[in-house]
Amino acid sequence: MEVENSNPVSDGVRMQISKIKLFSIKQYRFQMGMLMFFADIVGFASAGMALYYSNTFFGFLRDFNYEEYLVFVLLCMILFMYSRLYPGNGVNPADEIRLVVQRTGIGFVVGFIILLFVQAEWRPNLWALVITWGAAPAAILLARWSVRILASRLEFWGEPVVVIANRDRIANLVRYFLQRRRLGFVPVLAVVPDLGVDSLDLPVPAITLGELLTAGTSKLKGNPQTALVEIERTSEIIRSDSGRVFSGLFRQVVLFFDVDWLEGASLRIQDFEGLLGVEARKNVLSPLSKAVKRGMDLLIGTLLGVASLPVFFAAALSVRLDAPGSIFYVQERVGRKGDRIKIYKFRTMVDHADQLLADTLQKNPAARREWELSQKLKNDPRITRPGKWLRKFSIDELPQLINVFRGEMSLVGPRPIVEAEAHHYGEHLDVYTGVRPGLTGMWQISGRNHTTYDERVRYDVYYVRNWSVWLDIYILLRTVWVVFTHEGAY
Repeated sequence: MEVENSNPVSDGVRMQISKIKLFSIKQYRFQMGMLMFFADIVGFASAGMALYYSNTFFGFLRDFNYEEYLVFVLLCMILFMYSRLYPGNGVNPADEIRLVVQRTGIGFVVGFIILLFVQAEWRPNLWALVITWGAAPAAILLARWSVRILASRLEFWGEPVVVIANRDRIANLVRYFLQRRRLGFVPVLAVVPDLGVDSLDLPVPAITLGELLTAGTSKLKGNPQTALVEIERTSEIIRSDSGRVFSGLFRQVVLFFDVDWLEGASLRIQDFEGLLGVEARKNVLSPLSKAVKRGMDLLIGTLLGVASLPVFFAAALSVRLDAPGSIFYVQERVGRKGDRIKIYKFRTMVDHADQLLADTLQKNPAARREWELSQKLKNDPRITRPGKWLRKFSIDELPQLINVFRGEMSLVGPRPIVEAEAHHYGEHLDVYTGVRPGLTGMWQISGRNHTTYDERVRYDVYYVRNWSVWLDIYILLRTVWVVFTHEGAY
């Protein structure tokens, strides 16, 4: 397989490629699949224990044989196998929630129908179905995420991949996947279209596309066999004489692109008798979706409000005892359709906060640069003693449940901004004001104060254009983790 190339592959490049020959793609995927299989078994076992202890304490199941619970487990596992849940690499967390809930629901309904025909005594045991049906998805997802996080930290998760992209984007893309190993793709080699790679600052070896093609499949045998290719590069590769060589290097090619208006849209490949097309559907909020979202706000908001009453009163008392003044801080923000709303927070700053901030930014150039980048200060002199703890655990935002009940905010959505920040959204401001701002959102679970404002805007736009019930559920669950681990909070 000969390819003309003006840049011969150096011994150093061949050595870099040979270093990444570890296992085959089947071994990696089998390993990840078995980890997820183990997590699912743990999840089903936990749901079964919930059923057992519920029956032990309340005794409402008559003549219940726990061995029959295996019927549900078997049916659900079969359905899992015929979905994207094994090994699950590259699956969006919101899609994972949807797949687990849907497949578990189908499995339990089918299993219950089967048992109704086999054993009539199952009829009074409908509560068994309700308990396990409710407990199983939550237990499975918790087990999956825990195993995936642990396996990622121990470097047991993820298959090696080659990333092919333009020079100006290759570094960010490689770091993106390295920081999100849970997605299942671990870059081990970066490839740029042309020119040298000496000037690139990358955590993995880098070569040019010509060097990759000249190295041949023998140097990549076994690992890696997956390529993540920026779509701009794809057309050039396919149309060139090197297309067949490239296709022979990898068993799997994943195309990605960064088109702003398509960001995260629901995509589907269509085959027009040999001519391929990509259908993109943006998940805009329909009237029914808005009603469902509002119902979730009221239901979950009520449960959260009742459960957090002791914390609410303790926080209010700590603010009052620390310094005189109002317990709450009220500020005007930009809401849905650009309307101005007043949001409520526990007061976490001193009375002369604005003047203190101005003096700090004037005297401290480093602080001024940090503020201009993210509108946040890690060592903010305005924060009170109890305010540090309230912010660390996000307790200061609990009063915004009032805004949720009043219909001014949602539990999940873009963070409410002040009018002075609107310019950061530019042409995306209409997208931001198309929904209610949220108590939590994509920004809070994606690095929070460790991100730039531009990244925050991107997260908000992504959320609005990709809304689903499953995405809201994922963000709410992820928020619990972020609050308890203080991820990105200061």
